[in-house]
Amino acid sequence: HSVIPETETVSVSVVAERLMERYPGGWHSEFGHLGTLSAFIHCHHERLEAHRVGSSLVVGRQGSAVVPPVQLGDGELQELLQYVHSRVPRRGITLTCLGVLVGKWAQDPRLKHAAPSLLHFLRAHPDWFHVAP
Repeated sequence: HSVIPETETVSVSVVAERLMERYPGGWHSEFGHLGTLSAFIHCHHERLEAHRVGSSLVVGRQGSAVVPPVQLGDGELQELLQYVHSRVPRRGITLTCLGVLVGKWAQDPRLKHAAPSLLHFLRAHPDWFHVAP
């Protein structure tokens, strides 16, 4: 069975436990040369998506994570779309740099209410944003 399920999300600590069951020494002894487990997950956003739920980092295969629907009024959503879009230069921008320009997503109640992460927000609005791997 897979360490990360096909259709659900799990905490990174669960993934680490599953790796420990499979490989003596877990992630560190088997794959430590690739960096930390969290960094590896974040760097493989084309296959995995991660977001914070409280203090836990949750991971799932691309498209598996449940994203709560945006609960903003139309005017609020339009304003938020324009706010984020206005920070994207014509030539594009990395997600990390956009995150710096937009601000800390999880700490702004208005942003956090719209989507669990900036990446989720961008992907939820393909008519406004193109997210390249």
